[in-house]
Amino acid sequence: MAFPTNDKSMMSLEMPESGFTCFATRVDVTPRRRAKFDPQRREKVKGVRRRGACLRCRILKIPCSRDDPCATCMSLALAASSALERKVLRWSDCIRTSLTDVSIFTHTLPPQEGRQEILGQQTVLRSTPVQLGFLDHLTWEIDPFTEECARWISDPDLNNICQVGVMSSLQFQTLIKASVGEAASNDFQSMIYAISLAHTQPKTGAKHMYTALELQGIGSLGGERLLSFLEKRLTAQSLGTLSKNELQVLFLMIVGTILAIGYAQPVTESPPFPPMESDESSLKAPQTLYTAMQHHLCRTLAHYIIYLSSKLGLPIASTKEKFILEFAHSLWNKESQYIETIEGEIHWQTTKIN
Repeated sequence: MAFPTNDKSMMSLEMPESGFTCFATRVDVTPRRRAKFDPQRREKVKGVRRRGACLRCRILKIPCSRDDPCATCMSLALAASSALERKVLRWSDCIRTSLTDVSIFTHTLPPQEGRQEILGQQTVLRSTPVQLGFLDHLTWEIDPFTEECARWISDPDLNNICQVGVMSSLQFQTLIKASVGEAASNDFQSMIYAISLAHTQPKTGAKHMYTALELQGIGSLGGERLLSFLEKRLTAQSLGTLSKNELQVLFLMIVGTILAIGYAQPVTESPPFPPMESDESSLKAPQTLYTAMQHHLCRTLAHYIIYLSSKLGLPIASTKEKFILEFAHSLWNKESQYIETIEGEIHWQTTKIN
């Protein structure tokens, strides 16, 4: 049955046989213009835009202020229960720096004229076979792999699969390439593969075609380019357009980036940095500018892990969020995975986790 209307802005399309009526509303109405800001409000908005919204406000799309910390973050810090409080990022810091602002990879890159050689070394390194001693325990599909990685973050003792070994492999690169493109997947593999090799080589005494210093250069170039990619992909506008599969790949890449940053080492002595004050007695304060940036970069990325895990419904308990933020820079308090080089091949074992 059709419902009559006297509103000329409504158009009725009747379907007598079913008795169902559809309405298309106000198709010809001119869009309403937003009211102009008064001078005080305009200046406030300009100030926030110049400084940039903090990480929490930017991701959650809530108002930010130009205070430091911003008014929203301060309200949450002062109130145990607030109308503004959200379940996501409840442990968030008020962070305004971009990922590239605190890139530790910049400090280990050679001059611009020497980077072409590194690109060639990256290509050679990516072609080096990677053998996984736990290959039978892996399922090369995004859904189960993402869930297992989330469980590992919550409880690193859950399994003996080496996360760095998996993410260094060509199989993982193939898995993520369709979602992020060849350039980003190549940079990711170069970063985590080379930096982990540079970290473990002095401890194992294994010989490799490249020195630890050369490996750091290869990994740093990949890491520098990858951070630029993540900076663009992790905006609120971009995150809102990504599919579930693309968000899962992004989650995995951020986990791998944190692990690589945790393994990275400065090639020159870094200037001292004022110690951080913390109520957490177990949290080691950074001692140099390099370690301070390393800590801050990992902590910023860890915020995105918590946000994406909530958005994807991954099995990371809310009670683990603070732990993830505090210990991301130290590989979630786990020891590094040692590797073995045999006739040019890299063998990842399961004696240690990461």
